[in-house]
Amino acid sequence: AIAIPPDGISKPGQFLYDLFNGLQINFTTAPLVLEVLDKTILALSMQLSSTRTFLPALQNLIYVAFPPHFATQMAVISQRYRVHLQPVDAKKKNTNRFDPGEAFVPPSRTKNWN
Repeated sequence: AIAIPPDGISKPGQFLYDLFNGLQINFTTAPLVLEVLDKTILALSMQLSSTRTFLPALQNLIYVAFPPHFATQMAVISQRYRVHLQPVDAKKKNTNRFDPGEAFVPPSRTKNWN
């Protein structure tokens, strides 16, 4: 578990790759994971009236973190970005507000450089 202060915390870009590595997601496995997520999202969208789930956000995050055309440049990508973690308020009605574009941001957009 990661202790997150109320205003959030920013981590180096390598944090995201270390997190995904623990899940065995990397530039080699990401295409397969994305394919499985795509099929899962499609199957769920046919069965559910709403496809607003965490899965599309996770799919977008994996695609942003592991762009196929930059497979050999992970070190460059991880140095150019920071990951900002924000606590989720369980009391809010809409807790599914994960925005992959905001989770993996260029350093100029973050406040805390821990």
